[in-house]
Amino acid sequence: MQSTVAIVNLVCFYLIGIPIGALLGYLTDLQVKGIWMGMIGGVVTETIALMYMAWATDRDKQVKKASKRLNRFYVKSSQDPE
Repeated sequence: MQSTVAIVNLVCFYLIGIPIGALLGYLTDLQVKGIWMGMIGGVVTETIALMYMAWATDRDKQVKKASKRLNRFYVKSSQDPE
């Protein structure tokens, strides 16, 4: 899920935060305050998106996937009880 979070991060900052900040900073009289408002808007958007992802995640399914990956690399030692 790290790749999905990275994509959300890039979209929120580069496609939402920076354009809104540029519009507010350069086209209005807000200047630096407008740039900060745009970046905060990007952070808020990212937070909402990641909160939704965390809420909608099927944790049982993720545990099964992780267990499968771990079992693929697990090697029994000669000292393990059978």
